[in-house]
Amino acid sequence: MDDQPQGRQPRTLTRSQFLKTLYLTELALVVLSFAITGLTDQRLFPFGFTLAAESLLLGLGSAVPIALLVLLASVGLVSQLGWIKRAMAGIKDRLKQVLGSTMLSLTAVDIVLLSAAAGFAEELFFRGLLQSYIGVIGSAFVFGLLHALTPAYFVMATAIGLYFGYLYEVSGNLLIPMVGHAVYDVFALYLLRWEFTRSYSDR
Repeated sequence: MDDQPQGRQPRTLTRSQFLKTLYLTELALVVLSFAITGLTDQRLFPFGFTLAAESLLLGLGSAVPIALLVLLASVGLVSQLGWIKRAMAGIKDRLKQVLGSTMLSLTAVDIVLLSAAAGFAEELFFRGLLQSYIGVIGSAFVFGLLHALTPAYFVMATAIGLYFGYLYEVSGNLLIPMVGHAVYDVFALYLLRWEFTRSYSDR
């Protein structure tokens, strides 16, 4: 008989529940963004947005620095910095408690669609809407708070929010942080699924 982990195991969402929760959350952000801006702006899409090949490439490239930093921290290449190692371990443990086997049930299509939805909706709300009212730092802080599964994850999410906020501030084009956010999320979710798969297979 296999040894069972001690303690009560956290209950995780099914794949269907997880997808519905995430999609409804992102939809709510989109609706809220348009509802609030619609009170003062009658344009169909009242946000800085230009669909251009150059912006798409810049968006793709903007995901690379964050992905590299997360990869270096995750695989232990910065293990000499003990606080980073401990912070990443805490984030992974918390995500495993929250997501558990749900992450393993996600398909490649699920990951891509979820990432695209998050990139569009969250950048629309946090950068397109909030940043216009409370600035780069304020919107990044709120972004971090709403991703604060652990103190370290709050800091990490806030830093990412500052990065994407700066990109929007400089470019004036939401497409760049939207694409960067979506591409980074694809990378992060695949990395997380790989970590979970390795963790469960080592039991």
